[in-house]
Amino acid sequence: MRNDFFVVMAPDTDSERFAILWRDTNPVGPHLWSLAEMQRVFLAYFRTLTFVAEPQIRADLAKMGLPADDIEDQIDRARRMVRAVTRLPGSRRRESVIGTNMHKR
Repeated sequence: MRNDFFVVMAPDTDSERFAILWRDTNPVGPHLWSLAEMQRVFLAYFRTLTFVAEPQIRADLAKMGLPADDIEDQIDRARRMVRAVTRLPGSRRRESVIGTNMHKR
């Protein structure tokens, strides 16, 4: 599996939306950032991503040459990450803030 990107998912009120997060553009800052600063930076970064429906992200990944198994793994991992985050205390607020600010295409 390639490691220069990974798929992320932002749950929406009416559908799942996916985007490709490229590791070389991922905002990695000082390890001493506060949690609030990290959330602010990542939310700003996520707002720059283009989130699309599942059929489109599958097509985009296929155009990049990913085999079907890797495409499935990327989408499954994105869903697992969202499930893990939504189980954290206070996550409902974060989910709604992120989900309502995603680009829809």
